[in-house]
Amino acid sequence: MRNIHRIPNRQRLAIGLVTLHWFLITATVPFAYRGLRWYHTLFISLVAFKLMNKKFEWRALGRFKWIYILIGISWILLLITQDEFTSTLESVFKSSVAISTFLLLIPTLSHPLARKILFYAILYTAFMRCIVIIDYAQYDILYSESLHGFGKDKNYSGMLLAMGTTLLLPFILSKKVSMLYRLFSSGLSIWFLYWIFNTGSRSAVVTVFASVLAIGYLYIVKVRGVTVKLRMVVLGFVIVVFSVSAIQSLTDKYGVLQENFIRLIEFVNGERADINGRLELFNMAVTKIIENPIIGSGYGSSEYMRGKRALTHNSFVAQWIETGLLGILSLFLFVIFVWKEIKQQIENMNYEQEQRFDLALSLSGIPFIMMLMTLNMGTMIYFMIYLYATFEWERYYLKSISNRKSIVI
Repeated sequence: MRNIHRIPNRQRLAIGLVTLHWFLITATVPFAYRGLRWYHTLFISLVAFKLMNKKFEWRALGRFKWIYILIGISWILLLITQDEFTSTLESVFKSSVAISTFLLLIPTLSHPLARKILFYAILYTAFMRCIVIIDYAQYDILYSESLHGFGKDKNYSGMLLAMGTTLLLPFILSKKVSMLYRLFSSGLSIWFLYWIFNTGSRSAVVTVFASVLAIGYLYIVKVRGVTVKLRMVVLGFVIVVFSVSAIQSLTDKYGVLQENFIRLIEFVNGERADINGRLELFNMAVTKIIENPIIGSGYGSSEYMRGKRALTHNSFVAQWIETGLLGILSLFLFVIFVWKEIKQQIENMNYEQEQRFDLALSLSGIPFIMMLMTLNMGTMIYFMIYLYATFEWERYYLKSISNRKSIVI
């Protein structure tokens, strides 16, 4: 942040617009209406692109351009094959506008300061989600029963809190962090964890534990030195102890929470055949996929199964139903690229090349991917693709600068 005075005013404003863009895509009121929201986000992206004054280069997207190519081909196939051409064209147009708003921001987010500010913006969003939950808890109204709807349901809030928790891990585990910053990050992550339990979202609870385990595994395997590994073990122990006490405390306060998590335990032990009808939904979705597995059944088709409205609660399944094999392949490629990016960011710690804010942002992709299996998401998928494509973009330009210098010499 201390280097912001060295940045031209135009670029400062562009970076500020990237942050505003994040707040708009995660806002629920007054921008909950999707059409209205996209007018604002597209305008912001165009202005930021103009202010940053950097040429957009397709090849700078690196491996991520294949994801966009697959999405584009799936659009063409849907336009050719779907009977309702007008509605399909409208859906494709909306999706293309959504992706374009993110692509236009890549040159701006490629600036390290922009990513640092985005890091704090995501943390702020997670923190404000906690405030919303606290507000409901004051009236002894269980959040999981009372706050539902577009953009603010319990699983979505749980995902943001899980992402906030993983964002803080590099500042807890890394070597070159002051003790004050480390303690603050530890306290905030524990606070996020407590309110994840408070949402009553089983998916978010499982996700945050699985994310910490996955990150812990990567740190232990990829990072040299004993200190970081010991910190990871201690952190895992603290999380387990805290979680046990938190669940007990919340169970005493909200009896329904006990029932909520007992269902999950019974399902894992084979004592329950289903949880809230999700297995039935999955079976219905598989039947829908079989109807048109290659090209897909078109946008919105995943919301209706067996003649009634029913969400799949799984972005992978929904993507396959709507956009076919190419759509699901684009998501699988995204998962592979995210895993490679995270491993590369962690390995950089061994060569004194650690970019802590980039590492934190990349780690947030782990809980996001896990929550794709329990949420129907669209905009957030495009956001995460653009975030990771930014890392690729910056590496491309740094390599180009290095090559030009070597030629001059």
